[in-house]
Amino acid sequence: MEQNIQIENLCRILRREAALLPQGGRLPAVREIMRRYGTHRGIVDAALKRLEEERLIVRRKRIGIFSRLASSSVDLRALFCYVDWPSSTIREWVECAKQYVGSHSGWKLSLREIHAQDSFDRLDPSGHDALIMVLNNRIMQDRSNLDWLSRLQLPAVVLDAELGFLPFSTVRMNDSFGMLDACRYLYSHGHRSVGYIRTEPKISGPPLLADYFRKGAELLGMQIEVIESEVSYGEFSAEKSSECIQNYLEAHNGQLPFTALFCESHDPAVAIAGRLLRCGIRIPEELSIMTRGGASFAPGPIPLTLIAADFEREIAEVFDGLRQLVRKEICCFRKYLPMRIVDRGSVAEVNSAFEQRRSLHDREISCPDKLNIIQDSDHMRGAILYNEEKRLGLSFTMQTFRSDFRIASRNNGNTVDFWSEYNGRAVMKPGDSQQTGETLISIKQGSKRELAASLGEAWLKNGFTVLARPNWTDGAVLYSAFPQGSVNSRGAEIGGLEPFRKYILPRLSMLGINICWLNPFNEGGYAVHSYYQFQKGVGVEQDLVNLARDAHSRKINILMDLIPHGPKPGKPYAEKILKEHPEWISRKSDGSPKLWWGGYAMDYASPGWQKAMADLASYYINKADIDGWRVDCARYSPDNECPTDGRIPSQSGTEGALKLMKTVHESINAHKPETILLGECHTLTHLSSMEFIYDSALGYNVIPSLQGQLPEEWVPKLKQYMDRNTSAIPQEMFRGLMHFSENHDMLKSLYRLGAGHTRALFSLNFLIPGIPLVNYDQDNGFGLHLKKLATLRKRPEFINGEALYKQTETDAPTVFTFTRQLPEQFSAVAINFSGTEKDVTMTCPEKSIKAVKKNSLIGKELYDNAPFLIQGNKLSFKIPPYGTRVFAFSQEFENASSAITTTPTTVTTPTATNSKTIRVSESGDSILVETPYSHAEFRNGFPVSLKDRFGREFLSPIPWINQAKFEKWNIEKKPERIILQGRGIFGKNSTPWEISYETRNGSEWKIRLKTSHDSKLFLELPLADDLDEWYAGCLEGPLHDFPAITHPAGDQFELQETNRWPNPTWELMMQSKSGILLQSSIMPLDPEYGQLTFRGGNTWMGLRFAPEDHIELFLRERSKWNSGLTLRIASRDGKPLNCGWDIRLDDPPVFRTRPMTGSGWSLNIDSTAHRFCNTAYALTLRRNLGGNFYQMTDASGKEVLIKKTELAGNNGFFLSQRDTESGKILERLCTNTLNCETAMKQFREKNRIHYNFSGKVKSPAHYSRYDARTQVAYSIDYLMDETNKLRQNVKLDILPDAKREGSLFYDYTLPEPKTVRFDNKIFFPKKGAFLTVPADKLGPGKCLTFHMKNGTQWSFSIPQSKGIVGIRLEGAPNGNTILSVRIMDQVKGTSHSQAVFSIELEIL
Repeated sequence: MEQNIQIENLCRILRREAALLPQGGRLPAVREIMRRYGTHRGIVDAALKRLEEERLIVRRKRIGIFSRLASSSVDLRALFCYVDWPSSTIREWVECAKQYVGSHSGWKLSLREIHAQDSFDRLDPSGHDALIMVLNNRIMQDRSNLDWLSRLQLPAVVLDAELGFLPFSTVRMNDSFGMLDACRYLYSHGHRSVGYIRTEPKISGPPLLADYFRKGAELLGMQIEVIESEVSYGEFSAEKSSECIQNYLEAHNGQLPFTALFCESHDPAVAIAGRLLRCGIRIPEELSIMTRGGASFAPGPIPLTLIAADFEREIAEVFDGLRQLVRKEICCFRKYLPMRIVDRGSVAEVNSAFEQRRSLHDREISCPDKLNIIQDSDHMRGAILYNEEKRLGLSFTMQTFRSDFRIASRNNGNTVDFWSEYNGRAVMKPGDSQQTGETLISIKQGSKRELAASLGEAWLKNGFTVLARPNWTDGAVLYSAFPQGSVNSRGAEIGGLEPFRKYILPRLSMLGINICWLNPFNEGGYAVHSYYQFQKGVGVEQDLVNLARDAHSRKINILMDLIPHGPKPGKPYAEKILKEHPEWISRKSDGSPKLWWGGYAMDYASPGWQKAMADLASYYINKADIDGWRVDCARYSPDNECPTDGRIPSQSGTEGALKLMKTVHESINAHKPETILLGECHTLTHLSSMEFIYDSALGYNVIPSLQGQLPEEWVPKLKQYMDRNTSAIPQEMFRGLMHFSENHDMLKSLYRLGAGHTRALFSLNFLIPGIPLVNYDQDNGFGLHLKKLATLRKRPEFINGEALYKQTETDAPTVFTFTRQLPEQFSAVAINFSGTEKDVTMTCPEKSIKAVKKNSLIGKELYDNAPFLIQGNKLSFKIPPYGTRVFAFSQEFENASSAITTTPTTVTTPTATNSKTIRVSESGDSILVETPYSHAEFRNGFPVSLKDRFGREFLSPIPWINQAKFEKWNIEKKPERIILQGRGIFGKNSTPWEISYETRNGSEWKIRLKTSHDSKLFLELPLADDLDEWYAGCLEGPLHDFPAITHPAGDQFELQETNRWPNPTWELMMQSKSGILLQSSIMPLDPEYGQLTFRGGNTWMGLRFAPEDHIELFLRERSKWNSGLTLRIASRDGKPLNCGWDIRLDDPPVFRTRPMTGSGWSLNIDSTAHRFCNTAYALTLRRNLGGNFYQMTDASGKEVLIKKTELAGNNGFFLSQRDTESGKILERLCTNTLNCETAMKQFREKNRIHYNFSGKVKSPAHYSRYDARTQVAYSIDYLMDETNKLRQNVKLDILPDAKREGSLFYDYTLPEPKTVRFDNKIFFPKKGAFLTVPADKLGPGKCLTFHMKNGTQWSFSIPQSKGIVGIRLEGAPNGNTILSVRIMDQVKGTSHSQAVFSIELEIL
């Protein structure tokens, strides 16, 4: 029976094929029929015999099988099945299919609607020759449906579905590049900040449209905000989407934080546009809108610009493909059709300079007649129109205390429009009026800088006054810390107010810090539970009183953190306010409370709330004698849609904030004069009611951009930015800016920017006008540097002096120079942002040179007392890597020479000696070794004391001596050295160990330790508790500090060992250990020196480690065995300890000042940028970007790879995490470029440089230290030498989320190739995927050869691989090409897996 069914099925198929052939047409051979239909010879012979008997075919021996019929005139019958969604797109496809069949002969069409919940098993396509299916990703995820499709013996095409590697035919629009084209179109119209609203259901599986759009935005450097409309599966509700945008608008005070909005589908987009118009937002004048749809869609009541699909072409391709499938010309096909822009006028041109005001420097836009528009900075908002030839210009700004505002401009070709946008929202009746701000226009002759200065001058002339600052803020340095401990440990390392007073305040006093801002320690912290109750374990009010009193005795002023944005709902204090003072809370239009930052959105304009905050602030001024407040979220509060007391909604914003600050300030000053407020805002208007605000533009935008730029690129841009910003902002305003490279909302600058650049940025922030911030733990490793800078800040020119940037010139592009000028004296500053020593010639401003001549000023370098030469207005000097030079010219140096020379520190070199000068005495398990340079004592195999020749102690007893079972000493005396050897057993696991000590004269000891079995065993080396300094010669910049206790409750090791570590799962998220001074995996020592050295008195005791020993070093402030510095030596590669190190006396700090070189190559290290160069290529690796490429060029400088490589994935590779407010699963896109804690190792093997980077991929969440709960670990090796080859070895440990699908890939970005050759075939690049190579086609001898348009030629190969899918090449809309190693494609994982592959890239 089974065999008869198979024969009949094959007969039916062959009859159809014979009918489609012309008379005499040839059918496939027997073997081909067997292969194609998966059957055996007996079935085929029986079917062919039956067809011969029916006189349908004729078989000619050794020639073939031929049809005896004329071509069939019967039409092919196509069944069109589509899901029952209310979708205009589906309706359009159905209409296009009807039209195609009506205009093309040979087809008949049947339509059938299917329910999304139905199984395909109910679908009977019998009686049809072909099947067309409109499905969706949810249906395609049903395994039974996929099985049904794979069993289908009928030609079928799936329309518009992402099938990944599933073997089905499909025709679809290329959404990925359609979204990129949409981004590019918006970008070309000047839009840099774009909203994206999801109007289609969010279904797990293939990449969503939003993912494609986000990728395009990232490629172009645009900012994107995704808005969820919560449309359900199968629902395309225009009303629901428009309600969503209404709610979003209300939550943002009627102001959208973007200039363009992209909607996923057309009908909801039209509804959204209508809703926005009713809200008073003009399209496209105030907001551009673009959507996705069909080119045939009618424009509708509001014509919207489309990224459009061509539905007619899609349907035509479907039927053409079906015809070929029926004829067996092909077995499967895929068509990805391009989308195109249909411009219907809803996208307007936007002045890109304004939209990028957060970029590194101001932009200039060319205008007619040699005019330039120079758009505003982030602080002084305005624009200027400047004529270069006539040196004449116009400046345009606004001044208001009632609302936030912005200045915009548009170049119309022959004219330029300026306008100000002001947020004033009110319900008005005829005769009502509302006051906005005053527009200030100035016309001025002079330079661009002078015209920019007219912006700030206009504010002052119009009556704006800056709040006077008390004298105790002059030259001050600000420090911030949670008294409980750092954010990284959830406040566990300090332990509260009393330990803070006892340990932290002495450290601050030693560093020269004058102001200490205590981050919140009230219940709930920033998510307020109570304002007056302290968190458990922090202490009581008397502890705060004691802390403030002790701080004042050290001349340190105390600020606390005021949090006016509101308490957390559900807490007693919050519910009491809701019940007793509902008018204090901002409301939605329906009267319900608004939420903001996790709490009720308090209305800053409410007089009652203003008084409540003033009472709170005054309470602690009186109770603890603090000196002021830092104010959280000080800029504005959300608009109150239901205000009381005759207020309008927008008064809750800037006007309410300014009133609240003024009320608080008047109240605290009435109780204690000369108190201050520091506001978390960047608007200069707030300086009218508070002394200091954030320099957000510098701290959040300019400085972080250094993370991905080279110093010679970044420093000139920084100078231009500082010059324009300083010229536009009056000096008294600029002095009110707080500068930072790190704060409590940011990851550590040490990891993001490297030790070298963190050091240089401290110099920048300390020496420009304003007040610098040092965040808790940020000072560790920089104590001596900060102490010097704090002293320099107290000089008069750094307190009140004018800052001159562009006028202070230099010939070194990596050295940032400026001058702080007073009429009677000045200081010229140079800061080196490169990792090499520079010979610098600096030209001082003409104003400064005149001051020297007029007042007979004498110069002196104040930072290092370094030598320099003066020739006219030029200074010549050397500056070390990441170094600072401050050349002060003042009459106070009248006894000093104008060219200072210093005597270098000399190091005593031990003289030769022999074993006769070394005395060794034994007593039981102890040995004493006395030499002319040191006295060393050993017990149970380990040192318990090491003293220099002056009797200064450097070591404390190693804790192993009390736990190790010592066997015996072996002492070997040789003519030139002494060798001590010991062995024993350690711990519960009875781990064997061996150790040896060798010395020639006692000035240097060579130590070798070897253990067995236990890979978790580590050695703690306790140091004396009275050392003066410690220094680590790290690869990315030196760390140099005083020993101090800043984690009195313990570091992460101690907290974990005593079960006080708050959250064990954080091990998944962070590689850096909390409270550790040095972690060598993230901040490795320079392998050439491997130096960690400690000063006690006049002696430096250095430890030197070899890079080939796979160990990790942790320098701790203390341990449970030792009250002083302790060095933990642990295994790094999972093997037992087997390592060696040298102890050297008289070993002062050393740091590399020149590039590392080898035969035919060199290596420059500029903090986190590691630049390798040989005769074939130049390559930059970035430790702070996950260990990826930053750029690669050939020897002539032509680009081979651009931007960065990237290991990236999506939702399937993170632990599922829910949003605390909405309960929704959060989207977890991930990439290793976000891992700035990447572990790094560099070592040299003969003439080859090895780099290894390892870590885990991270999420782009704002607080990535919490949210990056990744489940993908990676290790990437780079091997580089003098040859033209770069080798990479990549290893991945992957644990996908069993409930979610994910893709994982390793991408290279390259310029557009001219051609690509693979397997003797030539491929021409185009948009979209144009070459896919499965893993089984890769291997030794198989390579892709790229012939680039810029003339470079290179090859790419994967000689070895395991666990990857293959590689793919695809063209991006910006002309670049993505070379993607596909590791996983839409896989739902249930178990741990690994991927290992090697890559060779060869420059030809």
